[in-house]
Amino acid sequence: MSIVDKQTLADLNVTNSRYKDMVDFFDCTVTLGGRDMLYSYFLKPLSSKLEIESRQHLILFMQKVEISDLLDKYMMQDLEQYLSLPQEPYSSSRATYYLEMVSTNFLSLDFKKREILIKRSIHEIAKITDGLAIFLASAKSEGHSLAILKEYRKHVDCVLEDIDRDEFKQLLNNKFSKELMIKYDYLFRNIKRNAIREIFDVLYHLDALFSVAKSIKGKNLVFPQIEEKTGGEDMITIRGA
Repeated sequence: MSIVDKQTLADLNVTNSRYKDMVDFFDCTVTLGGRDMLYSYFLKPLSSKLEIESRQHLILFMQKVEISDLLDKYMMQDLEQYLSLPQEPYSSSRATYYLEMVSTNFLSLDFKKREILIKRSIHEIAKITDGLAIFLASAKSEGHSLAILKEYRKHVDCVLEDIDRDEFKQLLNNKFSKELMIKYDYLFRNIKRNAIREIFDVLYHLDALFSVAKSIKGKNLVFPQIEEKTGGEDMITIRGA
């Protein structure tokens, strides 16, 4: 992987705010994180033939699938806000939960908004995790064994590890008790915070790749040929198809 400085990117019209640039050409992303991920592909282009062809295969696969149900710009902003809430000690019951919240004036409007954010976020994180698990399982069943998809699956499995399936179904159905809300709020924001951030990154990667796939398909583009040069795996030549 190489790193290209911003001036070079602007000179090549890859990122140039004055004109319609190459990022805009491929940008059909839904989430802000997806757009940032797409930008990072240009800022840090791959330089290995194997990695480039692997990404090309993944983009071709993304042309055949639909992940729009997993992508919601404003929901992801709320979830990022949720994960940014300060970590808190675990409350074993509803009573101790509210006792610990007394100092924050739990009858205030801000507290009620916070509780709504927490409950909705727990449900949405469960939906995203389940949706990604289903998507990656379907990719595997269709014979797509790309290494990157396996890595994505590991991140999803890390979130699902040690989670009770019956409780998880309640989270998915958005019908869970205050006790479960307290339990999974602590679990998601404390124990599994980093793992959940990883699946957010997976979602942003898929958003960026899906965006490129739609652009290529809609504009009838083809991938260039990649030829490896002698001198190491990071020495490549790109030719028009």
